[in-house]
Amino acid sequence: TEEMEAKQETKRVLLPTDVTPTKYHLTLTPNLPEGSASPAESTFDGVVSVDVKVNKSVSQVTIHSKEIKISLVKFEGSNKSLQANKIEFNTELETVTFTFSEALPTGPASISITFQGILNDQMAGFYRSKYSIDGQPAWLATTQFEPTDARRAFPCWDEPAIKAVFSVTLNVPQSLDCLSNMPETSSKPHPSLPGRRSVSFADTPIMSTYLLAFVVGRFSHISATTSYGIQIRVFTPLHKESHGTFALNVATSVLSYFSDFFSVGFPLPKLDLIAIPDFAAGAMENWGLITFRETALLVDPNSPSISVKQRVAYVVSHELAHMWFGNLVTMEWWKELWLNEGFATYVGNMAVDYLHKEWDMWTKFVTDHVARAWDLDSLKTSHAIEVDVASSAQVNEIFDAISYSKGASIVRQVYEYVGEQNFRKGMAIYLNRWKYRNAKTVDLWDALGEASGLDVKNFMANWTRVTGYPVLNVKRGANDEELEVSQEIFLSSGEKPAESPLWWINVGFIGSENKKHVVKVDVKERHQRVNVKLGKNKWLKANAGLTGFYRVNYEESLFKQLVAHLQELSTLDRLGLQNDAFAMAKAGRMGTVQVLELVREYAKSEKDCTIWTDLAKNLADVGVVFGTHADPRVTAGWTAFTQQTFGRLGQQYGWDKKPGESDLDSLLRPIVIGRLGGSDKAIIAEAQKRFEEYYTHVKGGASAKKETLEGDLRATVYSLVMRNGGEAEWNKLHELYNASADQSEKVRCLRALGSGNTKEMLEKALNWSLGGEVRNQDIFIVFGATASSGKIGRETTWEFLKSQMGRIEGVFGKGSFLLLARIISLTIGNFSDEGRAAEIEEWFRNNPVEPAKRAIEQGLEAIRLQARWLKRDEQAVSQWLLKLAPPAAEKDH
Repeated sequence: TEEMEAKQETKRVLLPTDVTPTKYHLTLTPNLPEGSASPAESTFDGVVSVDVKVNKSVSQVTIHSKEIKISLVKFEGSNKSLQANKIEFNTELETVTFTFSEALPTGPASISITFQGILNDQMAGFYRSKYSIDGQPAWLATTQFEPTDARRAFPCWDEPAIKAVFSVTLNVPQSLDCLSNMPETSSKPHPSLPGRRSVSFADTPIMSTYLLAFVVGRFSHISATTSYGIQIRVFTPLHKESHGTFALNVATSVLSYFSDFFSVGFPLPKLDLIAIPDFAAGAMENWGLITFRETALLVDPNSPSISVKQRVAYVVSHELAHMWFGNLVTMEWWKELWLNEGFATYVGNMAVDYLHKEWDMWTKFVTDHVARAWDLDSLKTSHAIEVDVASSAQVNEIFDAISYSKGASIVRQVYEYVGEQNFRKGMAIYLNRWKYRNAKTVDLWDALGEASGLDVKNFMANWTRVTGYPVLNVKRGANDEELEVSQEIFLSSGEKPAESPLWWINVGFIGSENKKHVVKVDVKERHQRVNVKLGKNKWLKANAGLTGFYRVNYEESLFKQLVAHLQELSTLDRLGLQNDAFAMAKAGRMGTVQVLELVREYAKSEKDCTIWTDLAKNLADVGVVFGTHADPRVTAGWTAFTQQTFGRLGQQYGWDKKPGESDLDSLLRPIVIGRLGGSDKAIIAEAQKRFEEYYTHVKGGASAKKETLEGDLRATVYSLVMRNGGEAEWNKLHELYNASADQSEKVRCLRALGSGNTKEMLEKALNWSLGGEVRNQDIFIVFGATASSGKIGRETTWEFLKSQMGRIEGVFGKGSFLLLARIISLTIGNFSDEGRAAEIEEWFRNNPVEPAKRAIEQGLEAIRLQARWLKRDEQAVSQWLLKLAPPAAEKDH
């Protein structure tokens, strides 16, 4: 395998190693527009002097550079001074080659480069972002270098394994603040640029280029000190310090928690967290200066939504985890991206669980990460966790649910396998052994194996190297304690390939007689008999506590026993049972009607918010495929089924918070109201009434402290109002969007504005989203909302995308590739007919969008799966729903 890996790696497009950097001395002068000026382009000037090692005497040096003009390149070393006599750019490889008149002498030297770059609008590299200072429009400059955009800010060796030290100086207008990874060491008036000061920062530790950062603008901030004496600051928009308090408290606790958990201290003297108005991802873990979308860092103290707090706590914890996983120890190449992202996702959840036990994070982890990864990884167009990308440009496509969520799920699996103490011991070995260097997946397995004495390397091999995951088929054996199990790859298509990989599955079994005793059995064969040693049981459950990344398919008698004793199962096991059942129905291994009958069992007594969140999502998937039918009685049957499913909860939760209610109860209420509001006229009327009251309250300028519509309920109310409204409602939501300075509130408005019920309203929202009033980072939210607005929404969004693709690529096609791919996958994902799949495939064949290639392939596969599912079960589901349809359904149409 390692020989194969070496061969694979030779395909990588890497820089020559004849000359390598040890330290960059970087000076940048950003030329931001002043006041309300809005030029098409802004620039920055730069000089970088790089301390290098000439490892081989060569006359050419090739490094990375993108959208940069270079005016002068000088070499100094071994008593030799040379100026490059030729500067050649390769735009495809994003490199520049300097040719000197003679070979460079080996040994230490320096290369100095004078250049100019673009402060772009692509949210990549060194870019500009519009914001306001005391109500007046202004610009700030900020960075986003991961994965491969440091080369847009300065010519450099832009690969994760080529680490160096960075010394940064910024020449900025006197009135602006500036930040970088390290503390400021000096600030003095610039000798030749009037009105500017020259600000220098301490040297960074040795690190990868993608972790360098700088921000120039005006902000407010608050600060605290951790128990280990590290200063943490949260930078917010001006006069919004109180919106950073929640994140500051999380960061202060979590930084110390990780220092203790990993037995490795945080190595920098300070840590800054800053909210950026235009930001393509959720956040970026620059060492010492973490940048965030506003929705991932700021919490409005006057309207503290629990869902917003959960998101902020998780994203802050995830980014802090990167200070160790990614920054201190960095992946050797993007193939190991999961070492950064899978780990940060897992331990990020661990930190939030430590802070907020009441949120039941490990149940939420299954719906947010395990189930999400199961969905994507059951497609044939998925990829292995370790996927070699030949060039840095391809890496954008793997910032997905496989690297993050499947990565986190298998970390959880190995944590359960080795146990907490060995896991912590293994982490300390790994981090200390590889700190300030680059590691591979196998290095992590070696450290965990060393700590635990277990064969972690072989246990985990196929979980990272093979695409997909197994389903464990479970049958009764010869006696009460014997089971027959078999494993094969699980595909959503239901196909069973002749050649399925084999995984080493450490299966946990649990039975009714001792619900606390989990028996672990290693399943390594295709077919295996296992003695579970659990005695006579009313039921037996595999993958106890959902600790393994595999699905379970029970023979009917075992499945019925579990359903009959549903409330005896743990929360996680109840969650897993229904999630597996929906997946089996999609794949044709179980009838959809059987799953709908299972939902009725849950509806009788299930109380858990997270299970209901997952059930609601799974039912929505069924609704997309089966819920709208040519026969109105079938559609009426689906409506009746939805009312029956959520009716008990609707009565229990009502509209208003109860005294002593838990956070999770507060989060369940909007889900229930949203589902019932699909057809319940009383709920729609109440939503309209509450909306009007709230709108009047906001427009009247009433005190923001008087909360008339709580944050967690607002998104549901807004969407219900728009779904049952028209032009007047659209205009009111548009006013609320403009009136709010809180980005989380703006997102609620965006979702609602895209939830119209006519082609005209949907097109209005889509056109508006591209008109300049919506930040580019948020356009996908509108597309996601319109494409989810029933049949008319799917069709309108797809037609709009086709007609406006040139415009959309103009906005996103030069750097915001993730956002472009997201818009496309949201637009095409809800169709379920083969004819539409063929049309979409043909359209993209004639109009290729290279950065979204994988997203398009996955979208097409999902459409075809849904089409097969519909064809297979439509008759049975329709007949079942007809029995639920009220007698008046026919007359109403």
